[in-house]
Amino acid sequence: TLFKNRHWVIMFAAGMLDLTFIIVRAATLVYYCKYYLNFDEGRTTTFLLIGNIGFIAGAIATRFLVRAVGKKSGLIIAHVILAVSAAATFWVPPGQFGLIMAMQVLHAIGGGFNATLYWAMIADTADFSEWKFKVRTTGIVFSATTCSQKIGMGIGGAITGYLLTNFGYIAGATQTAGANHGILLLVSLIPAAGFAFVAILFLGYGLNENVCKTVREDLAQAVGELQFLGI
Repeated sequence: TLFKNRHWVIMFAAGMLDLTFIIVRAATLVYYCKYYLNFDEGRTTTFLLIGNIGFIAGAIATRFLVRAVGKKSGLIIAHVILAVSAAATFWVPPGQFGLIMAMQVLHAIGGGFNATLYWAMIADTADFSEWKFKVRTTGIVFSATTCSQKIGMGIGGAITGYLLTNFGYIAGATQTAGANHGILLLVSLIPAAGFAFVAILFLGYGLNENVCKTVREDLAQAVGELQFLGI
């Protein structure tokens, strides 16, 4: 039933891809600050802190996004924000501190939307599975989803190390122009392409608000009937 549920399969693939490109970008941010932007420790700390604040703000604001456009469209919008803000970073020159911070905040807000909506939609796929196949498999739905994210973390870490090496990065040294360009790609265009692909992937996700409403109502009715029978 797990792999017959195409909506869960899409979420599985999205979770793996998301974590791959989230790790690629996150693992490179300190290098980006130190070598490409030439930030001191104070500015680097501010850069990372403001990202965390933006993430929390995005997570808190997710309910308003869902209320306006629904979960599926909200997740697509979140990935468009992630892709656009990451891609825009490629063209922001090192001296534009305010613009660099703005892109970081925007990206983090998209990340907050994404993280919150993702798990809400996994719950929807579990409900759909019970509704469609008449068996409740919530445990395996969530555990298998966590597995997809762990796979993505591993792939993302491996890609980051491999590409940094091939771009010519040398730890603790003054980086070449090629290495700095590679670091810039790892925080901008490379993850942007991944997030854009996930946004396109979600166009095939079928659990919109109307479908989820029908599923919830039918399941609630079934539970009510069982309670009436004393089961």
